[in-house]
Amino acid sequence: VAGDRSGDCHAAVLAATIKKMCPAAQIAALGGSALKTAGANILSDLSKESVTGFSEVLKHIPGIVKNFSIALSAAKRADLVVLVDYPGFNIKLAKSINKLNPRPKLLYYIAPQVWAWHKSRIGILSKIIDKIAVVFPFEENIFPNAEFVGHPLIELEVPEADSELKKDNVVALLPGSRRNEIIKHLPLMEKVGTALAKKKWRPIISVADSKLIDLFKDTNLELYTGSARKLLVSSRRAIVKSGTSTLETALLGIPFVSFYKLSWFSYFIGKMLVQTRRFSMPNILLNEDIVPELIQSSANVERILAEFDKLSENTAKEMSIRLRKILGSAGSSKRTAELCLGLLGISTC
Repeated sequence: VAGDRSGDCHAAVLAATIKKMCPAAQIAALGGSALKTAGANILSDLSKESVTGFSEVLKHIPGIVKNFSIALSAAKRADLVVLVDYPGFNIKLAKSINKLNPRPKLLYYIAPQVWAWHKSRIGILSKIIDKIAVVFPFEENIFPNAEFVGHPLIELEVPEADSELKKDNVVALLPGSRRNEIIKHLPLMEKVGTALAKKKWRPIISVADSKLIDLFKDTNLELYTGSARKLLVSSRRAIVKSGTSTLETALLGIPFVSFYKLSWFSYFIGKMLVQTRRFSMPNILLNEDIVPELIQSSANVERILAEFDKLSENTAKEMSIRLRKILGSAGSSKRTAELCLGLLGISTC
């Protein structure tokens, strides 16, 4: 069960690995195009209901309820349910699955960030989840039923840079992959991009999901509908929406500014609940303020440009090396697949 684009991609690699180790495995999923390409039988596309924030989720409730029913029904016929990130949906689903008799085994891949907020989830997940495959080493000490498997971003191949883009001073603009994020961030990215173009940079906006191309129809900036990773490695610098993409950009060694904007209601609620001072994962992992973090009102054109001008290629490369040492070796999907098969009492099939 994967609810957003990054979760869909990581789940797809895991599904393909399981099929390689156990060709007889039958995999059904609530996910997106990546899982479908990996050979999973898609029961519903959860990405359509993927939003962030508190007020933002309200209008998606009917679709979320429908998908919850589909997921629970499928769980009744499954031997193992793998929950990938997407905690707001997946923890509620896990609670319902746990009440089934008999119930399938439960594995959580990419655990909720309970160290940042919702610490109450530690006890809940420790009781109802059979195994938690965590992707940050310090998380292994948080859950008694956790095992550190490495981070899936480490095993992704670094694509070859686009030779045409590499000739220019390209700046990758990543507004996000969810509809509500793009709507919130695109006007800011357009203003920043216009200002950068006047300084002889070539701003290019990444369209993470071609299904959302309609949101970009009125922009005057250049769009890139290919892989965001390819755009990043073809760029000199980047401006990146906070989330998984900040860690991905940092691991690629690209200098960047991190930003995020929410509705004010969601921001104030989040500010009361979040228990970390930093919100960019590279800064959290390194326990340093290396990546510029601009949130809400501070995420404006002037502040972004000021931080952009301070970016250093050497600092970005050094940060990438340090992060890779922390996150360990490649093989996250293989280790997680082994945990999945282990819960079923098999090694291969």
